[in-house]
Amino acid sequence: MSARFAIALIAISLLVLATACVPGITSRSTEPPPVTEDTTDPNSVIQTEDDDRAAAPSNPPSDNLTLPSISPKSTPGHTWAATMIVGNLVTISLPVAAMEDHVHFEVPADGGYARFLGYFVDGRFYGQATLCPNCGTDSVDWGAGVLKCGECDATFELISGEGRDGVPSYPSGRIAHATSGSTITMPLDALLVAHSRTASGEETLFEIVNVPGGGARGCCG
Repeated sequence: MSARFAIALIAISLLVLATACVPGITSRSTEPPPVTEDTTDPNSVIQTEDDDRAAAPSNPPSDNLTLPSISPKSTPGHTWAATMIVGNLVTISLPVAAMEDHVHFEVPADGGYARFLGYFVDGRFYGQATLCPNCGTDSVDWGAGVLKCGECDATFELISGEGRDGVPSYPSGRIAHATSGSTITMPLDALLVAHSRTASGEETLFEIVNVPGGGARGCCG
């Protein structure tokens, strides 16, 4: 064995030994755990007297999209959520909706806008048109645990929409929604139908029609 080869062999041996003595670096993920989707009212539009919900959207937009935030229409005490409309889905930001005890939002309708008030009761989100069933003006707002018309002072229950002191009530039923990550998504057609039927003084937000075999079916259009 030549001296040069022996020196090279010794150098390689020392390098292997030094590498083995260096503590290994353990990779540790810093990714947050996946968010569990929470869907409210995921059922179909099949309805009975005890089930007057419209269908919740089945495919909310991905959180990877650029999501809407606070609308420039916001004023102190009255947060407006910007809306993102993709096809038949209307999406607002869940953190924006939860900033205060209520949130305003609107969608295009017949050359203008259909306006809504959103709020949480016991952790569940509700949406209601800001049209007043009593005087017909677009003046309903949040007021100390009730919905209150700024024009005629009529008040309505938050969950049922029932009018207090004998005033006409909101149509029965509720607008379905789905929450996924940081978004609240609602069907656009359901919002427009609910707004229209509120304006015309209907008894229910969505028409209930009989279907063969018993039961009832809700119709949004």
